[in-house]
Amino acid sequence: MKNQEIDILKYFITNNSDENWGISCTTVGFEEMKTRDNDPVLLKHPEGYGFKSDQGRTLNEYQLIYIVEGSGVFRSASISQTKINAGTMIFIFPDEWHSYYPDPNIGWKEYWIGFKGNIIDNRTKSGYFSKKQCICKVGYNETLINLYKEVISNANNVKPGSSNYISSVAQHILGFYYYKNLNSIANNNNRVMNMLNKACVLIQNNFTNELSLEEIAQELGVGYSWFRRMFRKYLRISPAQYRIQFKIIKIKELLTSTDLAISEIAYFIGFESKSQLSTFFKKHEGISPSEFRKINQ
Repeated sequence: MKNQEIDILKYFITNNSDENWGISCTTVGFEEMKTRDNDPVLLKHPEGYGFKSDQGRTLNEYQLIYIVEGSGVFRSASISQTKINAGTMIFIFPDEWHSYYPDPNIGWKEYWIGFKGNIIDNRTKSGYFSKKQCICKVGYNETLINLYKEVISNANNVKPGSSNYISSVAQHILGFYYYKNLNSIANNNNRVMNMLNKACVLIQNNFTNELSLEEIAQELGVGYSWFRRMFRKYLRISPAQYRIQFKIIKIKELLTSTDLAISEIAYFIGFESKSQLSTFFKKHEGISPSEFRKINQ
């Protein structure tokens, strides 16, 4: 960081309206930690947040910590002591013991944001985030830093809706972490990603069911169970659902960009009849193909 910065600590009082929003921001800030022995987090933060590095702490919220300069270590109940370098994000989970501190000879600078709510709870339960994969190397990212600064600058804003806006920025930071972490994990296995990219092309080229998903897995040289598991793990959707969504996209494209009769579209997409297409489309979109065409003409 070129400019000299001062420590900034902000803590929010949440209410029922914030909680009903689905995710509420609890704290945000920037801090320079110079040595392990000083334990600045113990000296400056309110009770429940501060801790001694040799004792650690347990929070009742999520936090995303971004180390922008320096280095140190992190450990938790789920992972052993791990070295942390600049450009690393750390995901803290509620009720998960953890401890971290900078290299006493180097120190570090960190941004953090805390949040809680049913949205993040549900995403964690659905497997989007893992306590065993809570460290992500994202590098120095000015966009990410500006997101933290955006929350900090609005921390004292008491205008109507300001807390909802702050929480939405927190979701943006969360989405950034998820995207970077997922791709970091995937990039560690180029073979799997190459296979999934090829699988997507095969599904798109055979969306009329010329090849079954089992046959596509066979063409890729893998078992279907493994193929389906990897597809869901990295793309967050099953191969069958991916094919359904691609079919719907093609149907919508033909309904809005051509004058083909719905019976002709049904034949092109691979359905046996107009009624079969209509049943499929209404099941997934809630309206019939003819209604969709009329609305989007």
